Amino acid sequence: CIGFGERGALPNVDPSPQRRLRQGDTIRFDVGGRYRHYRADIARIAVFGEPDARTLQCHRAVQAGIERAYEIIRPGLPARELFHEVMGAVRKSGLPHYRRNHVGHGIGLDGYEVPALTESSTDVLQPGMVMCIETPYYEIGYGGFQVEDMVTVTQTGVESFMTLPRDLMRR
Repeated sequence: CIGFGERGALPNVDPSPQRRLRQGDTIRFDVGGRYRHYRADIARIAVFGEPDARTLQCHRAVQAGIERAYEIIRPGLPARELFHEVMGAVRKSGLPHYRRNHVGHGIGLDGYEVPALTESSTDVLQPGMVMCIETPYYEIGYGGFQVEDMVTVTQTGVESFMTLPRDLMRR
């Protein structure tokens, strides 16, 4: 899913020949792939031209949630605790009304596996689990913001599979 401007808030946006990219538009990339039957899923945000204050605030907030996940992921952490910590970080960083039913999911042979990073999850993080940590924010009529990283739980914490920075890309 690659959408820009107000269409970036749509989950599975189709191309539109009527809407052209404009200065200040955000561009949301949520893409995946497969390698030897294993799935991948990542998301990043770019802006065409210079971002306005609102764009910077939205990006800063969703990125704060990802950063909080990196700080606390470890074996034995209940998935529901990770959910609450990530949600709290996004809300404190500029999106107090932020709502999600999950902040990530396990990934492997299927796109959604254990652990479920939800408020009601009974899953507990274990070494070797591969997960996507994500904090999408969709504002209808304005745009979509999403940062999603693939990580693995290690014996002592977390390791990222990512090589692309989470910063707001500018073109």
